[in-house]
Amino acid sequence: MSKPTALVIGAGVGGLATAIHLARRNFDVIVLEKNQKPGGRCNQITKDGHCFDTGPTFYIFPELYEAMFTALGENINDHIKLIRIDPSHRIFFHDNSSIQLTSDLALMRNQLEDFEPGSYSRFLSYLNKTQLYYEPVLRQIITKDFSHPQDYFNFGNLKLLLQAKGWQNHCSYLGKFFHDQRLKDAFVFQDSYIGLNPHRTSSLFSIFSVSELTKGVWLPKGGMYQVVKALLKIASKYGVKIRCGLPVEKIVTEGSRVKKIICGDGRSYTADIVVANTDLAYTCRQLLPYDDFGKRINKKRFSCSTISFFWGLKKIYPAIKTHNIFLTKDSFDGYDRVINKHLIPEKPHFYVHAPARTDLSLAPSGQDTITAIIPVGHLTNASPKKWRAIKQKIRRYIFKRLYDIGITDFEKQIKFELSFSPVDWLNEYNLTHGATLGIHHDLLQMGYLRPGRRHPRYKNLYFTGSNTHPGSGVPTVLLSSHFTANAILSDSNYR
Repeated sequence: MSKPTALVIGAGVGGLATAIHLARRNFDVIVLEKNQKPGGRCNQITKDGHCFDTGPTFYIFPELYEAMFTALGENINDHIKLIRIDPSHRIFFHDNSSIQLTSDLALMRNQLEDFEPGSYSRFLSYLNKTQLYYEPVLRQIITKDFSHPQDYFNFGNLKLLLQAKGWQNHCSYLGKFFHDQRLKDAFVFQDSYIGLNPHRTSSLFSIFSVSELTKGVWLPKGGMYQVVKALLKIASKYGVKIRCGLPVEKIVTEGSRVKKIICGDGRSYTADIVVANTDLAYTCRQLLPYDDFGKRINKKRFSCSTISFFWGLKKIYPAIKTHNIFLTKDSFDGYDRVINKHLIPEKPHFYVHAPARTDLSLAPSGQDTITAIIPVGHLTNASPKKWRAIKQKIRRYIFKRLYDIGITDFEKQIKFELSFSPVDWLNEYNLTHGATLGIHHDLLQMGYLRPGRRHPRYKNLYFTGSNTHPGSGVPTVLLSSHFTANAILSDSNYR
């Protein structure tokens, strides 16, 4: 009896992990990748001894990674060596004051009390209260698949929402513990990891900051691309065939099934099952017949985009730690302009990553590898077209903020510069509107309300990746792949 066959479109984290799950269950799997290198947005650039992660740059929720590698039949410690980053972040506020987030409670006490007397005890209260619903949120929301409405809309989840005061926005919730706006900002900026505005986001997202403080922030030795390398090694072990440089041009359908896949070189592929790890709105709009389902997907809210700079430096600046956040005075206006109005702020908040501060192999000796990521509005019909000028303006603003904290010669120390704009995200990965995190993570687009795993019309077409539940982020995309594989095996009786 011949093996069942599967085609996976896209060799991102979700596509690779789904391919492995299916191959372990006796599927013959081929992965088709548009670009010359697998990994999708979780990718890496190397130049002159400098190594940059172009997408995710930090490793949090380690328990989710461990569980998902176990589901792949592997021990993650056999594939990835983790280095803990502590302090996890250095946060620079608008007045150039700063705080380092750390598991060292004595250091946290001294820093917090300098900002706001009495705040340390309230910080401990914040940790304790949030930890009470940390595990329930993971168990009932993040790591649970929602096949039916009652899986999501039920008494247990309502009780959790009420107990955790999840109806409050995150900033209001922090207001119960801190009065100084800077401290509130220090414990809500993590919402921007998945493109959320903490002034409009549920307090349930406190689990991000609590995970970092209690479970740790880590860096795989060699960078985040080591997760992709691990998946490639496991995929090879199970006979998954990965073909790069093969963009899919069309998904041909017949009745209620996908009949074949046509690639850019004219070749066509057939399989029992097709899994799309591509941007969902792009898939519905460009690859499939554009039907009511596709129209609904394209009407959804999409996340913000980013501008990224990658600098190889001739020297090291000790003031820059592994993870650095530069915040502005009016955080509400900044988030609102980017996420809701799709604009480019005059004075944006931004993130600076210096991985060689933790892993010396990521930069030449005595030199540094620096990435700056700036959230900006995603592309719209009204978006500006002069991205080169926009990048230069933001670049000057970053240099000014660095100058203000005592780094006065940064630009002179640049060996080379690479950059990404929303247009690059659109062109490189077919991301609708250049939205780097895909479909937005508001309450009406989460859990059961996020797009389903199977196309409602084409019964052998499935979806995986950041546009499905649980959403964006490497550990959650690994969860998505597990859910999608289980749905395939259940629907097709291959279990």
